[in-house]
Formats: sequence, C-alpha cells, structure tokens
Amino acid sequence: SNIDKEESEKLLASFDMDPSLLRSVICIRLNIYQNNYFNINLSLGYRASFEELKDEILKEIMESDYITSQDMVAMKTSSLIIVIKSFQMKSDIKKAYKALDVITQNLSDSLGKYSSLSFSVAYGSIVPTLKGIRTSYKEAEEILDLAQEKGLKSGIITLEDVFFESSYQKLSPQIINKILDPALDALRRKDGTLPFDMIDSCQAFVDACMNLSLASERTHVHRNTISVRLEKLKNLTGLDPANDIKDALLVK
Repeated sequence: SNIDKEESEKLLASFDMDPSLLRSVICIRLNIYQNNYFNINLSLGYRASFEELKDEILKEIMESDYITSQDMVAMKTSSLIIVIKSFQMKSDIKKAYKALDVITQNLSDSLGKYSSLSFSVAYGSIVPTLKGIRTSYKEAEEILDLAQEKGLKSGIITLEDVFFESSYQKLSPQIINKILDPALDALRRKDGTLPFDMIDSCQAFVDACMNLSLASERTHVHRNTISVRLEKLKNLTGLDPANDIKDALLVK
C-alpha cells in the first residue's frame, strides 16, 4: 500500500541495509504432508513438528551462500516464505535475472532434501525502488497461483511456464467483450453448456505449438479428432490457431 519512502529508507538504514539496491521478491509456497511421523509426534505432546520444520527451513535459507546481509527472509503465512533478494544498483539486469534462476535452483535443491513436504518457488520482477517490492511480490504470487491452476504444483515455476495464462489474464476488456465472449457464445450448445472436449483439444493443440501429433500424444485423443474439432472451432468462431498466432493466443 502507500509507504513513506523517507521512513522506509531510515528503517533499512538502521539495519545497515541499502535502500537504493535493486530487489526482487522470491515466494516459496510450502505444502507439508501430515504423515504418521508428524501425527505421532503431536499425539505424544511434542512441540508441533510443523513449526520445527518451518524453523529449520527458514534457518537453512538464511544460511544459504546466496543470502547476504542486504536480503530479507520471513514467513508471511504458515505456508508462504518470502525472500527479498537484493542486487547492486549497477547490475546488468540480464545477469541479475540469470542470478535469480541460480538462486531459486539453490533454494529448490535445499527444500528438496525434505521428504515431508512439497513446494513451489517463483520470483517477481527486479525493481529499483522500495515501492516496487510490492509489485514484485504480487507477480511472484500470481505466477504460483497460475501454475497451480495449470496443474504445476511443485518445483521452480517461471513466468515462461505460465506465459499464456499470464497474458490472457491481462487482456483488455475490449478484447474480451468484442472477441472472446462472442466466440464463447458461438460455441454454446442449445442448453447453454460449452463443448469442453473441443475447447480442451484446441487448447492442447496450442500448448503443443500447433503440432497435431504432440497434442494427440499428450491428450490421448486421435489427431484426426483434434483436427475435426479445430475445423469446427474455425467454422463457428472464425478462430484459426493453426494459421494465426493471434488466434492461438485467443484460443488459449
């Protein structure tokens, strides 16, 4: 929300932190399995094993070779860890993003040691101001949410993994009202339902980079069936993802 720039800079300075550095937010979403080990410990009256594990994970992250005194690590919720990673102001932005990939891989490797949890990791844009940290955090969280909707629930999630999903989330109302809604209306059956088998096949075709054979292999639907559904989509809506990249995005 609204932040006092001067007050924030003073607060960081009090911890010997440089407010002028570039920063990016890394979000780590945890899913701890409630297996017999935890249940037995809890029933015996031990300190909650969930909290012990989270404390151990936080400690390991803070002791990583990639985390410096200019970085911040905190547990935002019971299942979400936030890492605010800093970079020198004069850093080459392309190299900084490559460094982020290395850092998230390191964090993933560390978390992979724990058999009692699954996790997903994503980062937001590198921003030059303290106010931009909120935007970076929102981006990282959105990537995790989109990945979960897509079925990518664990490991490192990059913006490239949810590129289509992120793109169509930001479509203008004009595109939605003028093109997408009429296309959906054209596809509706008489009872108002949508032919999701056709829609799923067309989406799988786009996901397979307009490769019929690959789409068929991934969906276990015969390529001829997918081809027929694509032709029906074209006849009903005018959308032709096989021959127009714009239509491929709209189909997605």
